[in-house]
Amino acid sequence: MPGRKRCQGTSLKSARSRAAPCGCSLDGVRRCAPQGRLLDGSSALRRVRGEEAAQQGLALPAGEARYQAIFAASPDFIYLTDNGGRLLDANPALLQWQGLSLQELRQRYFLDFFAGDNLAEVLQAFAALQHGRPVRGLEVRARNGRGETRVFEVHAIPFHEPTGESATLSVARDITARKQAEERLQLLSRQLLETQEAERRHLARNYMMKLAKD
Repeated sequence: MPGRKRCQGTSLKSARSRAAPCGCSLDGVRRCAPQGRLLDGSSALRRVRGEEAAQQGLALPAGEARYQAIFAASPDFIYLTDNGGRLLDANPALLQWQGLSLQELRQRYFLDFFAGDNLAEVLQAFAALQHGRPVRGLEVRARNGRGETRVFEVHAIPFHEPTGESATLSVARDITARKQAEERLQLLSRQLLETQEAERRHLARNYMMKLAKD
């Protein structure tokens, strides 16, 4: 884009590195973040958690109260990241699965938990969000602190404040069971085709043997 500095230092090789925390592999991504303030204890983050109203001793408006209830009770993972990929906030479901406190999570970057083989696709989606485009149905494999891996379907949108602050709001749904069922179905389909082919060859061989005898 005109006026945007070219990324320096971001490569698939560095992003794939597991020798150091994945936040290091985002150095180039951070340098390419849009100009303007990043969310870090900002008004948008406080609004997500309802902290502004709490600090002022006010009740949340009905709409925001409903959002807070969804944020707290959702089994899907809801999280907020800044334009450098650093995690700012997460709902209880995500914190519990990761086994981290919110303060600990805020020291991490989303790629710290990446465990898939579609890194290029993930980085392309991240770049799209920086240009204001939402991401729908991105499949991502992630790992928690206990080494467990799951597959998630991620939907993400740019999150902007009138003050100029910006970040990304994401919802990740666990689709591990669905992916495993799809893999089992594909395996059964292959086995059925192999069985049918073996039966076809068996019948053809018997037919040829019968012809030879006649």
